[in-house]
Amino acid sequence: MKIKYNGGSQFIFNGKKVSLALNPSNDLKTDIVLLSKESKDVVFANSKVCDWPGEYEISSVPIIGVPVLGKDFVIYRFTIDDISICFLKGVSEILNDDVLEKIGDIDVLLISIGNGPDTLDAKKAHDIFEDIDPRIVIPFEYDLENLSNFAKEFGSIPEALNEYEISKSALPIDKSEIVILNKGL
Repeated sequence: MKIKYNGGSQFIFNGKKVSLALNPSNDLKTDIVLLSKESKDVVFANSKVCDWPGEYEISSVPIIGVPVLGKDFVIYRFTIDDISICFLKGVSEILNDDVLEKIGDIDVLLISIGNGPDTLDAKKAHDIFEDIDPRIVIPFEYDLENLSNFAKEFGSIPEALNEYEISKSALPIDKSEIVILNKGL
C-alpha cells in the first residue's frame, strides 16, 4: 500500500485492489472517500463517500467511524491490504476506553499534532500514541515545534518522505517508528 499526504488532513491510500482518500479537497478517482467532518462544498461523483459514524464495508474495506465527543468530527478505523489504519482528526483530548476499544489494534496511526482547537499538543499526542500502540505513526497538520517535541520521544526526527509504501510483512515488530510525509504536489 502507498500512502500520500496532500497537506492539512488530506491523505490518499492506494492498495492492491482499492484506493481511499481522506478529506480530499476535490473529486479524485478513488473508490472510497472518508470525510472526518461533513462537507457540502465538494461533490464526489467518482467515489463512495462516508462522513458519519458507524460500521460498514465498502469495496471490501471494513470501516468503523467513531464520533468525537462534543465535536462534529469522526475518527476512522479502516483496513487496506491487511493493514489497519486509524485516522484521528478533531481530537484534542485523551481517548476514553470506549473509543480505544472501538479502534482496536492498529498498525498505522495518523494523528493531528498542533496548537489548534482540533489538534493535539505533543504530550497528549504521545499519550494517545502509547494508548493505541501502533507500529507506525504519521503526524499531520503539525507545526514544527510540536512535531519536534513529539519526535523526540522516538529519539530522532526522521527525514520527510514524499510518499510512504508499506506492506504487512514490512511493519516494524519490536518498536514503533514515526514517518513524516511532505505535502504532495
